[in-house]
Amino acid sequence: MGIEETLNNLPQEEKEKIKSAFLKVYNKMFADRKQYDYLKSMFSEYVENIEQDCSKCRKRIVGFWHQRLKNWKML
Repeated sequence: MGIEETLNNLPQEEKEKIKSAFLKVYNKMFADRKQYDYLKSMFSEYVENIEQDCSKCRKRIVGFWHQRLKNWKML
């Protein structure tokens, strides 16, 4: 099973948690660190393990979840 299928098969509650965390991080000057760590752990679990915490990695993780939420028609 590929990444896309795995993410589409996530329970609705998990998708809602991702959306909630995303909204507390996306375009925020002082983003919620706890919520960002949650998004990062989900990204590492399902897509790719990222050890670094640079601005480019942060942008990639938040952008990935933004695209997923748009695909799930939750934004």
